[in-house]
Amino acid sequence: MKNNKTEAVKMNKNVKQIEVRSYTLPASWASYLINGDATGLGVEEEGRIDNFLASQRLDYAVSCTEEARFSRQNDAHTGLADDVLDYSFLVEAAE
Repeated sequence: MKNNKTEAVKMNKNVKQIEVRSYTLPASWASYLINGDATGLGVEEEGRIDNFLASQRLDYAVSCTEEARFSRQNDAHTGLADDVLDYSFLVEAAE
């Protein structure tokens, strides 16, 4: 009888591990981060978001919290007190 656990490990050897990273970011970024919709964002704001995503090696967010909260800080260090949400991103896990 084959050991199913061993078989699964052999089959998944080439599968990349994914982890979830969470970031607290402005609520006004939600549509762009999740859907890629920049409607309502200025060119400067869109550039700020793109720079943050590139610096963290992130793509689009896969989810965010539903209730915004007011905060003086966020992970993008925008320097503005604003409503924020917690966004989740899928990233390739470090080996």
